[in-house]
Amino acid sequence: MSIADAAGTTPNDVLVRLAAERLEERRRSIELSRCAEERWQGFLDAAPAPGAAAAPLGEQELIELGATLRAEA
Repeated sequence: MSIADAAGTTPNDVLVRLAAERLEERRRSIELSRCAEERWQGFLDAAPAPGAAAAPLGEQELIELGATLRAEA
């Protein structure tokens, strides 16, 4: 029994579906990579300059950071 028979469709339809699934996976991978790069760049932009003393985040800054992370999720 072929994959097409098991799926109740034609071999060409199976190929088109597999290609479409692979394309969607690739699009998602690209989007995740873009999002990761944006977050990393944000981290780098927020990091203190080398040699500078980093001050801990204040209460309001922590609240805003948490809200931002929840909004992105």
